Amino acid sequence: MPRGFVSGIFLASLAVLPLFSARGIFLLLSPFFAILALFANPNAALVLLPAGVLILLRYYSDRRFYLYGAAGALPAAILCYLAHRFYDLRPHYQVHFLPALEYKFDDIHWDDLKYMDEVSPLLWGKGSFVFVILALMAVAFGVCRQWKPAIAALSGIVLLVAAFGFNKVHDGMASVFFPWARMFLAVPFLIALLATQFKGRSPWWAVVLVPMLAAGFFGYKCIAQAAAVERQVSLLQTANVEVVEVRELKRQCERIAQVAWANQSRLVVINWGRNKHLTNYGCSCLVPNFPGTMEPGLDRRTWWLQDIAAQVVPNVLFAGFGEGAFASTSPLDLRIEAVSNEPRLYLLKSNTLRTDSLLEDLRLGLRPH
Repeated sequence: MPRGFVSGIFLASLAVLPLFSARGIFLLLSPFFAILALFANPNAALVLLPAGVLILLRYYSDRRFYLYGAAGALPAAILCYLAHRFYDLRPHYQVHFLPALEYKFDDIHWDDLKYMDEVSPLLWGKGSFVFVILALMAVAFGVCRQWKPAIAALSGIVLLVAAFGFNKVHDGMASVFFPWARMFLAVPFLIALLATQFKGRSPWWAVVLVPMLAAGFFGYKCIAQAAAVERQVSLLQTANVEVVEVRELKRQCERIAQVAWANQSRLVVINWGRNKHLTNYGCSCLVPNFPGTMEPGLDRRTWWLQDIAAQVVPNVLFAGFGEGAFASTSPLDLRIEAVSNEPRLYLLKSNTLRTDSLLEDLRLGLRPH
């Protein structure tokens, strides 16, 4: 699962501590981590809202809840403001921009339940089972006269349904490499959190049945895993993701490195070619002493762009450019020749220009840094 969608859930797990202890330190830290969780990943709201409802219902009459809550929220709010302000003052540091967030009730459909297929507990691939579990938990809380957790569970159901109205939620595909489910990674944590709120001793049959069910479904997933992996890697890829076997990427990286070493090139400029991001960020991890790489328009390593842009690199290698990409000469009559067909690589020798001037001359669009 995409790593960037997990950090907010981790922070959210620290924001729910008042559900397990009434100590003042937890009432102080709860809003602090809740705000940071939403800043790191707004999808953490899927667990923060139900948990927040439950915390509010438990502590609404406790004066500490408001005093400590305000004291904990203030520094987190300041940190979030400063982080946003940093990028407001440096808009060129932003490589990928989030499309305008829109909400439409008409975008909520039954078919959207498939978005949670990969996060559905027990029944793998059945996103609708998430709502079944939450509804059963709400009913069970009601039967046990635990009204506060019941309200929290119902708020989780309402939020999940409402979430389908956001346009960003529909940004995905039926692939674990770019899944819709990345928007709902907090769902298993929400279910587990609500399960801890049942009071009293568990009946003997539950103590026996739950481990048996867990073992059975785990065994099923182990058996089905190989077919699931094969199905996922065989899916047609889109421009949103780059998927390649490590050995294939390493073979490509080794070939690029050999050409670079043979021509004493310490910089590889990567264009919109196959596996561009993987080559840019992965080759140095797979091949020792791999030359420096850069994607002029999309490279996220601002510190590296600032360093390499001012340097003069005598021999520069170019990867990801199509046949005849350098057929027309530049205003400075740079001679760039093909040195490899698989992968296709071009070489500029005896360069005397700074890297930023060279890329500007070649109209490759080095991003502001």
